[in-house]
Amino acid sequence: SYTAVPTNSVFGPMTGVYTNNMDAVFGPGNHYEDQVDVISPGQPAWRDSNGAVNGLTAVSTTVTGQSFKVVFVAYPFETFGSAADKADWMGRATAFGCPATVHKAYLPIVFRDPSIPTPTLTPTPTTTNTPTQTPTATNTATPTATAPATNTPTATPTESGPTATATATGTSTPTPTVTATPLPTPEGIWGYVMVSSTKTSGISIQLRNCTTGFTGCVTQATSLTDVYGRYVFTNTAPLVTGRLYYVRWVATSGAQCSNRLNAYLSSSIFTYALTGTVLHHDDFDVAPFAQIDPAASAAVDPPTVFNWQQRTLDLGLVQNDNFTLDIFDPADGSPDYETWPPMGNVGTYTIAVNELDPAFAGLSAGWRNFSYFAIGDTAIGYTCYRPVTFNSVLGNDGSAPTRPSTVHAIPAGKLAEIADTTIQYQAP
Repeated sequence: SYTAVPTNSVFGPMTGVYTNNMDAVFGPGNHYEDQVDVISPGQPAWRDSNGAVNGLTAVSTTVTGQSFKVVFVAYPFETFGSAADKADWMGRATAFGCPATVHKAYLPIVFRDPSIPTPTLTPTPTTTNTPTQTPTATNTATPTATAPATNTPTATPTESGPTATATATGTSTPTPTVTATPLPTPEGIWGYVMVSSTKTSGISIQLRNCTTGFTGCVTQATSLTDVYGRYVFTNTAPLVTGRLYYVRWVATSGAQCSNRLNAYLSSSIFTYALTGTVLHHDDFDVAPFAQIDPAASAAVDPPTVFNWQQRTLDLGLVQNDNFTLDIFDPADGSPDYETWPPMGNVGTYTIAVNELDPAFAGLSAGWRNFSYFAIGDTAIGYTCYRPVTFNSVLGNDGSAPTRPSTVHAIPAGKLAEIADTTIQYQAP
């Protein structure tokens, strides 16, 4: 993704093994270059005079199965330096990308991030024509003295010099030119955090480091979202074999549950090979989908209607909710009943007679909602739970409970991460 920003110079190298010491310096005046968010396997290669990344290089086999290289510059190549400078730079780029016979070349495709500000118009002066005065010549008569008649000639009128008339010269009036608002490009693992579609600063986000089976999880780092609503994890160590990263938001108390989710667990990062690699990870909204009915600590008998508040999300920034209803034992997580597969963005579900396991009868259970997001290996958000007791679960015929036809199998380690973060709702 990119945003156009005026700059006077581009500096390199950032990764000399890739850029082969290719530097670029613009000629006089502002030139518009694109600040870019680099994703793996690309590596930042140049910075502009605003300090942001605006070029990349890459060496990878992930697309074609064979080694390929990329040099991408997000600025007007034709405007910097002399012809000799351009030729030298292009020679270095070619030597890096094509040390042997060239077989194929590809043009880049760049997708714009809609959350990055677009250029706005401001007026600057330019010239137009209005009249001012300058002199030009005309003919007038000038008298001279005469004498009484004699045999000598007398004076007659002659032509004289110039007088003033008007011609046009230039003055100025405003016309629009493009300027842009620079947005700093973060380095490392980053993403946006929103509350009801508003990017929000000051929210604490954790970077977790786990085995690929979600065991042995530890908090690698913590980040407060910045003024742009972004969490940023810089200087993150490369992942070793058998480990993953993921990002999470966790409420610190039940009192937060009226205006925040209980937790959000991002999709997994399975590959992170180089410290400082720019990776735009999950963007997410931590506004709650608050429970409405049954009331907290209610005692109910099936059929029982469960209602919750749907969220209003900016679908240009995040995916829509995809809900399930979860009823479980808060003491140890078992029994646990979740409606599966997810129902979409709905706000109600009815638990029928015979639907729950007999172990729920008389149990002080908890109920909450999960929302699943199709990002990578799946991201999950969930609310704080409210207590509910089922007086009974079976009908008068005593028949066996019905269960969903599709079994939802969350890895045990990830269930442990959910259990460790589960909080009971507290009224503010």
